[in-house]
Amino acid sequence: MSTINVFLCILGSSRAICLFIDAYALRDVMPSLMGGVLWDVAVPSLLSVLALLQLAVLRVSQLSGRPRFLLTSSAISIAITIHFTSVLAVDLSLALHSNMLTVKYIIETVFHVWGLFLCITFLYTAHRAREVLRNMPSAVLERDIDVQYKGIMQLTMLAPYNNLATSVAAALVPTLLAPKLMHKKPLQDDEPKNLVDSRERRGNKKLSWGPEKRISGQTQRKIQQTTSARRRAEEETEDANTSLLPPHNKLQTDLTLDTILNHIAYMNRGGVSQTSQTRKKSLQQVLTLATMAPLLSMGLLLVGLFRLYTPPEWYTQCCGWWLWFETACRALELVVAWCAANLTKQPLSNSGLYHRTGGAGGGEAKTRQSMFM
Repeated sequence: MSTINVFLCILGSSRAICLFIDAYALRDVMPSLMGGVLWDVAVPSLLSVLALLQLAVLRVSQLSGRPRFLLTSSAISIAITIHFTSVLAVDLSLALHSNMLTVKYIIETVFHVWGLFLCITFLYTAHRAREVLRNMPSAVLERDIDVQYKGIMQLTMLAPYNNLATSVAAALVPTLLAPKLMHKKPLQDDEPKNLVDSRERRGNKKLSWGPEKRISGQTQRKIQQTTSARRRAEEETEDANTSLLPPHNKLQTDLTLDTILNHIAYMNRGGVSQTSQTRKKSLQQVLTLATMAPLLSMGLLLVGLFRLYTPPEWYTQCCGWWLWFETACRALELVVAWCAANLTKQPLSNSGLYHRTGGAGGGEAKTRQSMFM
């Protein structure tokens, strides 16, 4: 998105400099090389904005594009580089050799046709996005999205099951990373047993070594056998209850399907709840801007081709028509740049623009949410 804003800045700056320095296109206020570069660099900037916007729409909405090379950023970068290099090379050659005018017309015609192709494919992409939005069930639009997400980022709702896989993965991460908790049965304390044995020994202890010693030993063995039998019976009863009855109070926290679904619902909730009709209207506004930009650019490129092959006498003989013609062209460029700027608005994080750093002398730092591109 920042690259699109850079090209918009180049477009606006070049047109502003030409307007304030050589408003009537006299071609004698600035050097010919400087004037030619400032004037001709606007069309490559405009076509670069259209190509990058189409790439962003295809990637965010997850629509398959035709032809395939429009989905690769490397092909778009190569086309943009070739366009800028060709324009600068032709202007430099034309400043040195005046017989390069025919080559300039050919190169500008080729790139105007390339721009028309981009506009047609962009219109087709916007039409497909409208079809997806028209056929989308209202249940998909009930997902809460923060209202601070503006522009082209709202087209993520057109992607089928956009956040489902991410939410399920986020919900299953605790089950994969958390240590496995084992429910251990509380063991019988040996302290009461030792206490009973010691009491028996103290109570039965005699100073003589007669038959009473043998009786106390037999009594102690009987008590131990009785205690072990009672413990065995209690363990069997506990095992039966554990295996036959459903557990009610477990120590471990199991992540069931309800927990995962609740986590998905929490992940998909935004700061402000909106109705499905409001979200659909917001998406329609974004798609309207995405349709206006290539449509107006197509008109601007057709006008550029008309001006490219119009005789120079048309400008000198019809001064009034020339003024209206140039004003309409600059107005079209302004509207196209406005549409592109509205589609590339930067979203801010909803949860606190400021966070405090730890420590006694921690300050405040501003955070900005990362963009898709």
